[in-house]
Amino acid sequence: MPVSNSAYTGGVREDFSLVAHLRPVPFLRALSRGETIVWVLVLSFAIRLILANLMPLTADEAYAVVVSRSHALSYYDHPPLAFALARFMADLFGSESPGLLRLPFVLMGVGSTIFLYDITRRAYGGDAALWAGTAFSCSPFFFTFAGGLIVPDGPLDFFLLVCFWSIQPVLMGARNTWSSWILTGGALGLAVLSKYHAVLFGVDALIALALNPNWRPLLKTPKAWTAFAIAALGGIPILIWNATHGWASFAFQAGRAYEDNGFGGHAANFMTVVAGQALYLMPVTWFVAQREIWRAITRPDAGMSRLLAGVAVAPILIFDAIATVGHHSLPHWAMSGFLFALPLVGKARAVASPEAGKRIRTLIAGGLVMLVCVLIALQAQFGLLTRWAPEPFRHFDLSWHDLDWTAIEGNLGEPGAYIIASDWVSAGHIGLVAGRAHPIDILDDPHQFQFIDRCKLDAQTAGLYITHLPADYVAGQDIPGADHLAPRFQVVGQPTILTQTRMGAPAFDIAVVPIQRVDRLKTRQDCAA
Repeated sequence: MPVSNSAYTGGVREDFSLVAHLRPVPFLRALSRGETIVWVLVLSFAIRLILANLMPLTADEAYAVVVSRSHALSYYDHPPLAFALARFMADLFGSESPGLLRLPFVLMGVGSTIFLYDITRRAYGGDAALWAGTAFSCSPFFFTFAGGLIVPDGPLDFFLLVCFWSIQPVLMGARNTWSSWILTGGALGLAVLSKYHAVLFGVDALIALALNPNWRPLLKTPKAWTAFAIAALGGIPILIWNATHGWASFAFQAGRAYEDNGFGGHAANFMTVVAGQALYLMPVTWFVAQREIWRAITRPDAGMSRLLAGVAVAPILIFDAIATVGHHSLPHWAMSGFLFALPLVGKARAVASPEAGKRIRTLIAGGLVMLVCVLIALQAQFGLLTRWAPEPFRHFDLSWHDLDWTAIEGNLGEPGAYIIASDWVSAGHIGLVAGRAHPIDILDDPHQFQFIDRCKLDAQTAGLYITHLPADYVAGQDIPGADHLAPRFQVVGQPTILTQTRMGAPAFDIAVVPIQRVDRLKTRQDCAA
């Protein structure tokens, strides 16, 4: 039941559905009435667009854009949907502009806010829905990383929310229709195509339905199993790709929890991951989410709250447990769990602060988070905040991982000359500048690059080794990584040292080294055959 039933007085109405107001005229009317969540939506969309156009592509984004030039059923790092969306935009418009490629992800970030709001409104009312939607928009992770960057988390969150939103009315007593289950299955299938985490969500949901005596009969109908069958279709491209590539993606993901020295306790890593989750979500929201998950699970009559807690708790527990046995864990792995804790957070805050005026604090916090994100984007692109700082502090934020490598433009030799990069991170940034004309190979940890057609690469004799240089590099020293070129390649000339700048200020140096293949493996005729 809704936590409050206040009449509409310019604040929140219990019956205000964002999904029902997505058409232009109803949306503009809601905007003119001052519906708070609509203004949150408009503001977050505008700032996401600004960020999408200002920020250079991150290492993960650059990598995704470059490897997706070679279409594949799936990829080494993740299922294919995020890669395919970026490539679709690039091929459709003939451009790899960051703002253009990020547009589908920005729209999904806004869409996630809409569906999260409606899920919470149905369960707990408009006040709770506003709190949940605002908490989502205040979260640094959901607002930026999963709300506009070319990464799998945005599509994953969006389609998981659509999946839950589609079946929620049936679970709350509405008519059990085929359309609800088909949409549920389709959304879950698209979530599977986004990130492996969706499989965990599907298993959690199945267990939750089976354990609830009111929902258990639904599993005896063909509608439910049709939905699961439709969802399973999303895994077919992933299985085909893995089966034909030595199960490489599954092995990579499984191996991220393992250490060279075996499984062992890593308390520091666990604390780092938990602290990261709190920062990604905002500390107060993180604390309330943990508390409300526990309350919903331990109360026997929690109903919808227990379902939300059930699909939330599994990713959190599993990935926190993984953090105790390895130091490759990352805080954002559990964020799909915290996503479904946000309605519980909204409910708790609506009960604790029922007056509309107290919501202003959260809205202000959301505005501050958005402002900080804009400042970060301006700093990344222009060095705005440190441009006039003393030298020791001028480059504290710089990382060759997350800045453009445009300095190499015009220094790539003849079209078709291959490029050897030190790692997949460098290769992504280099590939953005080099385009399709220069095949790329990797010295170490190649990820998806190892599966890209090597014919043109192996048919060329002359090429370039390109790598970033550490800040303490001195001219005349050996180029980092060049000793790993043998026995496949040999250096045949002096390196060219280029300086990557940001608004005219030096950022980092790049070495371009002419090399030659020792043994040419194929001929151009082989590639043409």
